[in-house]
Amino acid sequence: MSKYWNICNLYILLWCLYSLQGTLYAGGSIISQGILAVLLAISLFFVIYANAKFEMPPYMKALNVMLVMFTVYGVSLILSGETLVVKEEYMGAVSNKDYIKSIFISCMPIYTFFVLTKIGLLTDEVIRKWIPVFILVAIAAYFESQNANLAKAEEVLSQREEFTNNTGYLFLSIMPLLLFVKKPFVQYLLLLICGVFIIAAMKRGAILIFTLCLPLFIHSTMKTLSLKRKIVILMLIIGSALAILYYVSYMLDTSEYFNSRLQDTLEGNASNRESMYPHLLRQIFYYATPLQFLFGRGAWGTLKVSDNFAHNDWLEIGVNQGMLGIVVYIAYWIAFYITTRSISNSTARSAVTLIMFIFLLMTMFSMSYDNMSIYATIVIGYCMANYTNNNAQYAKNNMLYR
Repeated sequence: MSKYWNICNLYILLWCLYSLQGTLYAGGSIISQGILAVLLAISLFFVIYANAKFEMPPYMKALNVMLVMFTVYGVSLILSGETLVVKEEYMGAVSNKDYIKSIFISCMPIYTFFVLTKIGLLTDEVIRKWIPVFILVAIAAYFESQNANLAKAEEVLSQREEFTNNTGYLFLSIMPLLLFVKKPFVQYLLLLICGVFIIAAMKRGAILIFTLCLPLFIHSTMKTLSLKRKIVILMLIIGSALAILYYVSYMLDTSEYFNSRLQDTLEGNASNRESMYPHLLRQIFYYATPLQFLFGRGAWGTLKVSDNFAHNDWLEIGVNQGMLGIVVYIAYWIAFYITTRSISNSTARSAVTLIMFIFLLMTMFSMSYDNMSIYATIVIGYCMANYTNNNAQYAKNNMLYR
């Protein structure tokens, strides 16, 4: 029994249950708040434990700095008592506590999975067993989001039945996990399922990133295989591509909203981002005081100068944390790249390379640092635990022979 119900599996199960709010139980209820409180308490313990007990790779050190920075700004926002409002689409006031909560939910599980891997509880076999559950949870989240959008439409007496669904990014985060699947047929079948839901979600950023990441995924699955197995995978790729093309064709024939999203993209209509981005750049470089230029306007400072969040990490951080935040964020991505190159496990290295590429692209189209799901953090934490400091190992070996 203990083999299956250890802290690793229980922690993953709790995240899955938390993700099912709105499906199994009401979102924001005492159940979801209780589960989240337990998860954050466990995660905080492992943040402290990881730093106290293990030599942290460059990525984890950079994550430490970024997490501290966001925490300081988040606490300052709570203490300020400011009322910040998303004016676009009349979404209303935001809760100041949600800033720091979203950062903790996004970043802290990485430390937990890092430690669980180090102590041998999280393995590639464990990851493989949870992948079907992750996909089912993501599918449930997709339909829950659709139902929530339909309910909102009914409230305003709208006849709309199709919407942009943010869960497209969830399925995108599952993509690197599929590299741990051993059987090519299963691997590409699951990839096809994820691709269908990414397209159905009609999130243009997610669709674009999925398309750009496919060559990297294919290369990762084929690079060490024999010619016979490469031919098998090539046939699976062709079959998957035909299935996705058929689905796209079906959407073009039956979905007015899909056609309108495609037309907007071709005409350069980027959901108001084409006007918001230049405005935020001016706020950073022209209208900011010297202090605001260096340290920003504070957490969610974009709501003080625009009608919505930036939906771009670099602009969001530039407005919120100023040049301090930009420098920290650049250092984070440099450390991510450096650490990825030294991952000892080849599958882990391919998976974390893919997740790095996905989230780096997401910084341009959406929010990534406060929007990492368990599907991403489990890959990052596992892979960072496979980091090998070659220079340190070389020095250690030399000492042994003296």
